[in-house]
Amino acid sequence: MRQAAVLALDLATTTGWALHRPGMERPHFDSFKLPGGPNAVGEPLHALECWLREMAIDERATGGISHFFFEDQHVSQNPRTAYRLIGLGALVEKFAYQTKAHAYCVGIGEWRKHFLGRGGGFKRDKTKPGNPYLPGHDPKELAIQRCAQYGWFTDVHDAAEACGILDYGLSLFENYHRPWRDKALLGGSR
Repeated sequence: MRQAAVLALDLATTTGWALHRPGMERPHFDSFKLPGGPNAVGEPLHALECWLREMAIDERATGGISHFFFEDQHVSQNPRTAYRLIGLGALVEKFAYQTKAHAYCVGIGEWRKHFLGRGGGFKRDKTKPGNPYLPGHDPKELAIQRCAQYGWFTDVHDAAEACGILDYGLSLFENYHRPWRDKALLGGSR
């Protein structure tokens, strides 16, 4: 029987996920869209719970999922959005409890500092509508670029951020081997 997997989630309307278990060369990752309009709460929570259940069933034969990592939900100016995001995080913790796994809510600055090299200070152009990030400062694009450096190719920032959360989470386990780190260090991630 193989060792249990670790699952990381970037919880949002488009939820990114990344999964790794010891012995895998690289994580599996992707994203999916939660249903419901901007004010919906019950429908996306139900969909996330169904997805988690399917993932747990799929992983049962290979050791199950022992740990869930997800990003601390940033408080939105819209109370309904904040309520929805906090609900998604609470659901992951409940699901982990029900499956006898561990759940960890990680700070956005923590995992970004680990994965991107800095946790904040991403500069924006305040002269343009919407205050877009300055070139080289968009943390979502930087996550996609870091994934590419490890040989993980995605153009979906939610999946890339889930990979960053996963890499950070795995770094908290003593002696957890992350082959992509060795390849990047030794110069051969292609």
